[in-house]
Amino acid sequence: MVNKVKKRRRGLTRVSSKFQVTIPRAIAAAAGVKPGDTLRVDNTTDGRLILVPEIDPVQALAGSFHYPVNYLAELREEWQ
Repeated sequence: MVNKVKKRRRGLTRVSSKFQVTIPRAIAAAAGVKPGDTLRVDNTTDGRLILVPEIDPVQALAGSFHYPVNYLAELREEWQ
């Protein structure tokens, strides 16, 4: 038996019995969402659902702090 792929209109998805949804590939790509990303689901008072990327604060700050050139060498000299 051949499984037939159901055609859906572009940009639409359906909620499964487990309340799971599939984000269309083009929309996920445009939003920068990749497999494995964590998304927080928020709702608005008018019934809309908003998916917000959950950013790891450590990952967001990684590499943003740099010591000035020769800072550590000068600091070591103070202790001698």
